[in-house]
Amino acid sequence: MANGATVYADNLYTAEGNSIIRYTDALQGGSGSTVWAEGLTDELISITSDGNIYGLSKDGRLITYFKGEKKSEFDLSVTPEDDSYIWTTTDNPFTYFVRPAGGKVMILDKESGQLKTTYDISATSGVKNVFVSEGGIIWTLSNDLKIYKLEP
Repeated sequence: MANGATVYADNLYTAEGNSIIRYTDALQGGSGSTVWAEGLTDELISITSDGNIYGLSKDGRLITYFKGEKKSEFDLSVTPEDDSYIWTTTDNPFTYFVRPAGGKVMILDKESGQLKTTYDISATSGVKNVFVSEGGIIWTLSNDLKIYKLEP
């Protein structure tokens, strides 16, 4: 069972056990899969991609993989909840760490892992989903289906 999934260049990547699996041309109907990275010592609960694969470990580390190898890792000093996830895009210098149950969106620098800012929206009914549009505008959908716009 996959712990996280992301799409990059028509390929689907999933975190499964101690491996990352690539499903080649999945968006074009391809069904072939290969092990992209194996022997991972980190239990990943979420992954995202911009060419690199970024993994959020169960113990709160942001790990960057490139061509199947670990490139870097940063301790976020935060333990993710079971529903926490990360998200990024190709042209964005940040990774977004979302803690739905805690109502937090944390913005992290991709290169240094440094926390840039945290948005606390715990006064809402909780975070259901997050999307980042051009200009770094963060759109959150709350559990009660209200939309919030957070501008940097």
